[in-house]
Amino acid sequence: MKKTLILVGAILLGIFPCEFAESFHIDGPAQEDIDNAGVSYVYLNSAQSGIIQDINVYINTSQYYNDDLTISLIHGSTNVSIYNGIGHTVDSYINALFDDEASGDYPANGTAQGTFRPSGELSDFDGLDLLGEWRLSFIDIIEPDGGTNLDSWYIEGTVASAPIPEPTTLLLLASGLIGLAGYGGRKFFKK
Repeated sequence: MKKTLILVGAILLGIFPCEFAESFHIDGPAQEDIDNAGVSYVYLNSAQSGIIQDINVYINTSQYYNDDLTISLIHGSTNVSIYNGIGHTVDSYINALFDDEASGDYPANGTAQGTFRPSGELSDFDGLDLLGEWRLSFIDIIEPDGGTNLDSWYIEGTVASAPIPEPTTLLLLASGLIGLAGYGGRKFFKK
């Protein structure tokens, strides 16, 4: 009887877990001259853990020829293209939140502000753990000339927290266990 109650309880808890989403926002460091070499990396380290459900990245640059840049976000072995500039506009800069659910694409040249779809799919990070090293990769596709600064950047989104039983599940389980115990007790005392 005791084994049956334990088995029933374990099955019910496994069938009715409740998973909830938790928001995160992690700032990365600023860096000067991100277009000075062949490839420049800017790192942030997430101490928060959780399975990524949605992730967005904000990038704010200044100075010259920002639309010459190719920018990617990298975590572990996953590399997602964020921006592929093809222009050569002197006074261009990037001030944008990149979000898979945005309604429009970032223009290939010039300056725009707002929320845009990245060139790749940020959903490629969905299902990965947020914990660990993240980096932005910058490549100047025209000519590394220096002077472009990353003024700020961050990643934000939601992660799934560990499943926990719903309160109604626990109530159902408790009711079932009490009922089973009462039924088993009656059978025991009738003998």
